[in-house]
Amino acid sequence: MNNFTQVKRQCIDRFFSRTNPKQREAIYQLNGAVLIIAGAGSGKTTVLCNRIANMLLFGKSYSTEFSRDFSSDDEEIGRAHV
Repeated sequence: MNNFTQVKRQCIDRFFSRTNPKQREAIYQLNGAVLIIAGAGSGKTTVLCNRIANMLLFGKSYSTEFSRDFSSDDEEIGRAHV
């Protein structure tokens, strides 16, 4: 995995940072239906809303390994936000 893909995934993970790893697994699943079985108050509605947000905002960018080289300006911006 290249550096750009790692940074991209970290940014998307940060966007969904209020969810736990199992919830994020459902959020990032874009192909087909997802069956969510969980108890009351466990975050099912949150997962569904975030899954829709992920589809609209990021599409398949989390799972796609798009290769891009960083410029010196990109690296400067990355250091400023860490």
